Amino acid sequence: MRLPILILAGALLAAQVDAQTATQSQPAKPKPGQIIERPDAGRITNAPEAPGPPVAGQLAGQRIERFEVKGNTSVASDTIRVYLGVNIGETFDPDVIQRNFLNLWQTGLFDDIRIESDKGDTGVIVRVIVKERPRIGSVEYRGNKDLQTSKITEQLDKDKIDLHIGSTIEQTLVKRAAESIKKAYTENGYESVDVTTTTEDLPQPGEKKIVFNINEGIKATVATVEFTGNKRFSSRRLRLFMKEVKPNGLISWIRKKNLYIPSKLDEDLENVKNYYQDYGYYDVSFGEPQIVQTGTAKKPRVRIIIPVKEGQVQHFNEVSVSGNTVLKTEYILRDWPVKKGEVTSSGWGGWSSRAIPPRKTRSSVARSSSKKAT
Repeated sequence: MRLPILILAGALLAAQVDAQTATQSQPAKPKPGQIIERPDAGRITNAPEAPGPPVAGQLAGQRIERFEVKGNTSVASDTIRVYLGVNIGETFDPDVIQRNFLNLWQTGLFDDIRIESDKGDTGVIVRVIVKERPRIGSVEYRGNKDLQTSKITEQLDKDKIDLHIGSTIEQTLVKRAAESIKKAYTENGYESVDVTTTTEDLPQPGEKKIVFNINEGIKATVATVEFTGNKRFSSRRLRLFMKEVKPNGLISWIRKKNLYIPSKLDEDLENVKNYYQDYGYYDVSFGEPQIVQTGTAKKPRVRIIIPVKEGQVQHFNEVSVSGNTVLKTEYILRDWPVKKGEVTSSGWGGWSSRAIPPRKTRSSVARSSSKKAT
């Protein structure tokens, strides 16, 4: 009986050892979100590795047998070759081609460039694969029912945006053009304007039509102009200095001053700022105007709310004179009109120029002296 019992105990012990070994060989289960480092991380292992072409460095010094370009439809192969500095029959130098690659890329004619080199029958084959950037074949504006196309192109010219037919399509330029079109509408009193862009294929290879899809929004009149944060002056008083953007009324409607136009509002706020500075609020500033739509769909209107930060009143402190070698300081400052503690304003030198008397000449001093003598 002892032998079977010993065999059974040995089998149980072996099974326990095997279980422990299997437990130790299996890696711990990672926590959710944990990044596990793998030796083959970053490699594509879906397909077996195949022997690649000769490395460019291994072909250096050999004669260039042939130059090929693939993917070009409008840019000539010779143009690409010249930019890369490749000449048939000369020595293949990959370092020179690498340096000249930037010159070709900076032309802005391509979205992608790839250079390959293979061993040919008598030398090196240099191959360039390009993806040309599409060119502007035409430009179309869709949805501009109220604003004429000439107004849009006029704004594009002001912003120096050239959508020249035949030039390559640059996304940054197209985006700037869309913003410029929105600006053209806002400068004509439109609100909630939206401009999106799409491209359409043309029969000519490599050419695209740029389409600006315009949602003109609303042309709303000004219901009210309100100021917030103003403590020194009332909103009614500040509105007196606004000449270009006014609440809708008969006179403002006749003079076309009843529309919200950002550039015109900036002019009015400059007048309001000058008024504040005349009373010593030299650091007055205005926040971004808030535009609140009111009214109805047929008669849309907007409320303009302008935040004001008045700042502190600036007072005149001291005045000093330097560089005077002929006249004494007391003589120069004896008729100085501004005294210490007085409020500064936005005139000449930080205070009102109207308070400064005209400069006296020798003849005027002589005439005043002769009048006193008589």
